[in-house]
Amino acid sequence: MAPRLWASKSALCSSWEGERVLDGFASIGRVEAELSKAQDDPMDRPRQFEKARHWFKHHWFIRSIILMRYHFFTFGFAVKSEGPPSLGASASAEATADKSARHSATRVAEWERNNRRMYRRYAREAWLEWLLQDNVVGLWRKAGGRPPLAYPPERCEFSDLFGSETLTINHGVRQEHITTIGAFSRSEQREFQANPMELKLTHDSKVFGFDVLKRERTGSGFGIPTVAPLFVCAAQLQSLEVADAQLAAACRTVMEQHLMGHEIKAGIHAGSKAHFWNKSRAQGFEKSVKGKQGHMRITTNFDHQIKQAANWPDAKVYDAKRYEAGINRMALWAMPLGQMVLGKSLNPFLLPMLKFQAAGEREYLAEHLRQVFIEGLGAPAEIKLVWSNKCFADGRIAADLSKMALAAGPLSQRSFLEEIGADQEEEWERKEAEGAKSKKLTTPIYDAAHGPPKKGAGRTPGTRDGEGAD
Repeated sequence: MAPRLWASKSALCSSWEGERVLDGFASIGRVEAELSKAQDDPMDRPRQFEKARHWFKHHWFIRSIILMRYHFFTFGFAVKSEGPPSLGASASAEATADKSARHSATRVAEWERNNRRMYRRYAREAWLEWLLQDNVVGLWRKAGGRPPLAYPPERCEFSDLFGSETLTINHGVRQEHITTIGAFSRSEQREFQANPMELKLTHDSKVFGFDVLKRERTGSGFGIPTVAPLFVCAAQLQSLEVADAQLAAACRTVMEQHLMGHEIKAGIHAGSKAHFWNKSRAQGFEKSVKGKQGHMRITTNFDHQIKQAANWPDAKVYDAKRYEAGINRMALWAMPLGQMVLGKSLNPFLLPMLKFQAAGEREYLAEHLRQVFIEGLGAPAEIKLVWSNKCFADGRIAADLSKMALAAGPLSQRSFLEEIGADQEEEWERKEAEGAKSKKLTTPIYDAAHGPPKKGAGRTPGTRDGEGAD
């Protein structure tokens, strides 16, 4: 009698894009039919944005790469004032420009201190939204007083036909929110009450301002996230992980199987059940081993076979090679960070590639952030956003360049100390304290370049060759 097969209602057989749980398939054809239903219109922007957000939350590699890009691309982020005009003007013009530049720097520094938390939060959210969705919707209240929002693009409709921008947002604000939150002005309350589901905004709106950043060309609305080609790949890897988890859970049950008896196919007893497995024989063996542990010696007939963990699958079903195709596709999407993480050899060109990629992404974000800071947070018009490229230099090469620049003069001691992780004020205090001590306590025992004076190779420091010899 063939064993009965069943599908547990609590077991997850497979998962497609984190949305459909497929239980107990009877055939491969049914599986393919279910998966084909899960395919969506590739031009359905809100659906693509939702998928991208889902995989960022639930797939370890996509999340790790995007977060690594964020940390590299935003390294050294700061808000500064634009510098004075170029040299070559008259002395009076230069003096006026210097005075204006100092005044501008003071205003920018004051704004930066007062709005640091809000502008940094928006910059962080806008960068992450850009790296994941390739679209950023910056939304702010023109009355001010509140931080700007990186609004989810899946809750928006955006049109920029012939450059005329219109943004429709699904705000989700109900009357109880207006009365309980108490954070909306009267004009904002009237706007929400007049449009209970959606707000249609243009740049002439008196209540909200917005700025949309996208990769898609002007006139085409939102673009599709560049992570979209990975959706099927991520679903494949997730299905493999779910299958492995199910097999591993099944292995919690360990079965010890005893194969007893054999079929008589020839002779006068052909077809007889005399040597078949029977209950009394099984109970007899079970009694003989019950409660016993350790090294046991037993004798069995040739048709008594013992299998430990008989229900466990072959170890080959866990072979990591099943994941290689998906991981290789992920690595190609994540270039050059993917090659740094998964590459099996050292490639000196990956950091420069990442540096150029960061330069391009910073160019996209710079103007968007600047406009949101000026219009949404009241920043001075002369602000300038800067980032640092130090993180793209090889550590050993960067150390050699720092030493050379310090010795040659262009690099300040403060920059050098910051580079090696030391604090200049602290170092000054310690050096001043050491200056009051005896030089014998703070100077080397001998000149490392020449050896101990009069006690070995080399000459006494401060003397010429041939002088000071014994």
